[in-house]
Amino acid sequence: MRNMGEERSKFLCFYNIMHICLCFQHYNAKIFYPNTMFVARVLVQIIRLGGAEMNPREYKYTKEHEWIKVEGDVASIGITNYAQEQLGDIVSVEFPKTGKEFLKGETMALIDSMKTTSDVYAPVSGEVLEINGELESRPELMNEDPYGEGWILKLKIKNPDELEGLMIVEDYEAYLAEEGETA
Repeated sequence: MRNMGEERSKFLCFYNIMHICLCFQHYNAKIFYPNTMFVARVLVQIIRLGGAEMNPREYKYTKEHEWIKVEGDVASIGITNYAQEQLGDIVSVEFPKTGKEFLKGETMALIDSMKTTSDVYAPVSGEVLEINGELESRPELMNEDPYGEGWILKLKIKNPDELEGLMIVEDYEAYLAEEGETA
């Protein structure tokens, strides 16, 4: 059940952000508009995540920019915020069949965006238990909510020891910073 007070608070915050952006646009569209719209998009993402950090602490990450959330022997898998930003507007996802098994590092799914097609790799070995069917009709959820409604699939983990080779959030953020310097 939704907390209506929280929803109203998020709406008012969003409304105020957009009002500020429109004011800047009115006074000097050539200078302020692109910058304020960028700030607005960032603030909207922060609001959507409830003020949380961009990369959830309880997840693990790969160098290929997949995330994995483990609950018992089941892993939910998706792409990181960084990955969705690099891909741009996501237009479709090609899923594996439920029951298919993958080894760590194998391509499990394909993501088509306006810019390119990208592989999604298995962060651990396992069997596909479920795919996010909502992405078939709404692939943009991967852009809008990569750590929530934009999850791609769930795997039954075959080898839990493979989780040890994944990055925790601090390591992933350090990796992103390092990658940004060399890119």
